[in-house]
Amino acid sequence: MEELGFEIELLDLRKYFGQKELLRKDLQNIYVFYAIGGNTFVLRKAMQLSGFDELLLEYSNNSSYVG
Repeated sequence: MEELGFEIELLDLRKYFGQKELLRKDLQNIYVFYAIGGNTFVLRKAMQLSGFDELLLEYSNNSSYVG
């Protein structure tokens, strides 16, 4: 992705468990989300525990975001 000119920032959702507002703050300047690898059930649980799933729903109505 970097070779295509994208600036990559890795987010470990475990850092945000129970801290949805911190995650919201850290996502302010990120407009594209891409998830790779791992167990989909574990990723889904991490999305729930961090509030990322709720934030994705909020962002889905914002034309600035690509998902």
